[in-house]
Amino acid sequence: HHQAYRLGQYFSVEIQARGSMDSAQLDHLNTLLEDLRRADGEFRTHLEQILGVQETQAGMIASLGAPLKQLAAALASLAARVDELAAKVDLITDVQRQTDSRLNVIISTVDDLIRRRGPS
Repeated sequence: HHQAYRLGQYFSVEIQARGSMDSAQLDHLNTLLEDLRRADGEFRTHLEQILGVQETQAGMIASLGAPLKQLAAALASLAARVDELAAKVDLITDVQRQTDSRLNVIISTVDDLIRRRGPS
């Protein structure tokens, strides 16, 4: 509407300066005004479509809020479980080291006993 208003003002000034307008100029003016109205209608249609898409996207983003919170909670729980498992693996590793050490002592003791006694 703003462009049509400015164009109307321009032609109003032209008409006042010339005193009149011939039919070809008037037809040209009417054609330009119709083109502006059509362009304005197309612009409004596109704007409504864009606003509709934005509204849909906003709804989709809003609907992701709860599932994202659930996902974040599940990830936090998973991280805690991984930490617990890591602690258990560390404990098992330590116990295995102790078992290996004790087994080495037993093997060494039995080996010494066999060597001292000699073959039977």
